[in-house]
Amino acid sequence: MESIPLNEIIQFTLGKNPTRIREKSDDLYTPEDFEKDLHGIHSTKEGMGCIINLIKSKCSPISEQI
Repeated sequence: MESIPLNEIIQFTLGKNPTRIREKSDDLYTPEDFEKDLHGIHSTKEGMGCIINLIKSKCSPISEQI
């Protein structure tokens, strides 16, 4: 069986903790955005990526609304 390095399959980036951000920003991905994406409220597009919530141990596709 061939072994493929994980970084050739997926790219990981760290998000910002919204409780530590002092300035308001429109491009902040909120817990509410995560819940909407998790339950499929907005449409998703293939290749958009996904968000992993380590606290809830859940993963959600990123919607086109972001």
